[in-house]
Amino acid sequence: MSTPPELEISKELLWDLLTPEEQLDAARCFWLGRSPWQQLRAPEVIEVIAGLLNFRDKFVRERPLEWKARELCKRLHKAPLEVFIDDVLREFLLQRKRDMVCAILDAEVPLTRTRG
Repeated sequence: MSTPPELEISKELLWDLLTPEEQLDAARCFWLGRSPWQQLRAPEVIEVIAGLLNFRDKFVRERPLEWKARELCKRLHKAPLEVFIDDVLREFLLQRKRDMVCAILDAEVPLTRTRG
């Protein structure tokens, strides 16, 4: 009996499994996020989007949330923005799916209790 091949899960596959509405929500979460990762990555994303559109960074930074979310969604799966997929997914999971992630982690890693 042969074993089935392992499914390789990539950040690109996870992104593709989200519905268009979830992808847009994930992009919103990225722009609204306040995690240390988001604080580091948002200026880089702004710089890349500005470069792709031949705009100044300030113009992109000052656009409304919905505009930035749509632009990020449209271009996230292509270079050079594809490197930010994991950052967008992380913010989405932290903001919208925190309970699910915690439940999975709790089920996977049993806590050992110590006295003291």
